[in-house]
Amino acid sequence: MRAASAKAPARPGAGLSAMPHRRAAVLYSRPMETTGIFAAIEAAYQDGTFPCAVVAARFDGGRRIFKAIGCPDPEGRAGVPASEATLFDLASLTKPLATSLLALKAVEAGGLELDAPLGRYLPGAAGASLGATVRQVLAHTAGLPPEPRLQSFFPDPGRIDREEAVSRLLAIEPEGRPGLRVVYSCTGFQLLGLALERIGGARLSLLFAREIAGPLGLSDGRGPGATASAPTATFLPAPELGERCAPTESCPWRGRRLKGMVHDESSYCLGGDGGNAGLFANLAGAEVLFSVWKDGAGLLAESTVRMARALATAGLERRRGLGVQLHDAETCDTPAWPEDAYGHTGFTGNSAWCAPASPPEPASGDAGGPGVSVVSLTNRVYFGRAETAAKIVRFRHELHGAVAELAFARARARAHTRSRE
Repeated sequence: MRAASAKAPARPGAGLSAMPHRRAAVLYSRPMETTGIFAAIEAAYQDGTFPCAVVAARFDGGRRIFKAIGCPDPEGRAGVPASEATLFDLASLTKPLATSLLALKAVEAGGLELDAPLGRYLPGAAGASLGATVRQVLAHTAGLPPEPRLQSFFPDPGRIDREEAVSRLLAIEPEGRPGLRVVYSCTGFQLLGLALERIGGARLSLLFAREIAGPLGLSDGRGPGATASAPTATFLPAPELGERCAPTESCPWRGRRLKGMVHDESSYCLGGDGGNAGLFANLAGAEVLFSVWKDGAGLLAESTVRMARALATAGLERRRGLGVQLHDAETCDTPAWPEDAYGHTGFTGNSAWCAPASPPEPASGDAGGPGVSVVSLTNRVYFGRAETAAKIVRFRHELHGAVAELAFARARARAHTRSRE
């Protein structure tokens, strides 16, 4: 479990709604078609789910629906609205958008084997003592505990020793035998991050910049050529990016509201670039990274991402691929999305979800379906993790339900009409 939050700031709806907070853009879409999507975002904002959100839905054919709402820091900079330049702490979106991509790239390069025991890359790690494989870590079936809680070893957050934090992480024992259950595990992804560092000979943040961000043309926001509108993704944002970062929670352990500093306590103990959390990005940067899962985006072979999106937990209680969630009864995309939909969420309030386009199958009467992806970035923990936990779940269902109505329900209706002609 994470540390308890400090008291959430007051969130009077009328006061915030009076701010200059909204900006929306719709490309290649009739205004009426966006009503449900915009209504879901507006309702969540008015309900105090988050101080700001930046959301984009992309449809096959080039159509993009975008909306920014609210102010990232209503207590500190109330007049500055959210925009596509705003950088968000992606929290657990770090898993699919950074760590998993690095792992898959290492697999393609021959430096990492999916079915090799994790202990091959982390000799002596207690978490690898029962033989969990890299594949099982990526699928959250390695038998590892959910949270490493490294902050419990450091009462003073100003006196953290990364080497000690690594030693503490390597000493964490498994909670069960690998392959028997799906247990979502930040511990596993932190261990995978360490394994990638040892394979690559550099910190995870540097590996990401070199192997992922660079080839994809992503900016880290530094240097004279960097612009606020450029697709941006980076660990450990530079101090000059501070004003672009959406603040997250008032952290009682660190004694401050976090801004440009990783929200996850265990990742903070590892220096801010743990394998489970720590990536920051603006909307365009997150969209670029998430697009790799569709077809490889020139970074990975399409066959590699298709393999990673395939079901890796057959016969178990949750459907997961290697680094991504797969559509099931509990995912945020709602039952209206197709079975091959995939994505992930992030604790600070983020999500990325995609349904690949499917061709029609005349023999079965299946009309096929359009491709659509949704990236939603918010800083919901600004108002307190407990206070907004149920609200963010409700918002995700409303948002993805509205997208499904636009993308899938109408496609099915058109197909039904054609079948009767």
